[in-house]
Amino acid sequence: LAMRLMRDGSTTPLGWSAIFGNEHMLTFLLRARADPDIPNNRGLRPIDMAPESSRIREILQNPSEHIYSMEYDSELVTETF
Repeated sequence: LAMRLMRDGSTTPLGWSAIFGNEHMLTFLLRARADPDIPNNRGLRPIDMAPESSRIREILQNPSEHIYSMEYDSELVTETF
């Protein structure tokens, strides 16, 4: 059943992040320049699949604003050699 759902959904990784409410994966994919306007085979974009009034929807409404602020607010680990 799960395999059929995944196959029939044809949703992008960004879409699955929106469906499952995975903010960390969503922001990771957006920083990697995933396109939030790519629809699945039913014509739904990730924002269309995000829960109403959620942080996910807020991020997807203006991804560039959130990506910019997240790059400066993130806790990145750097190593020096």
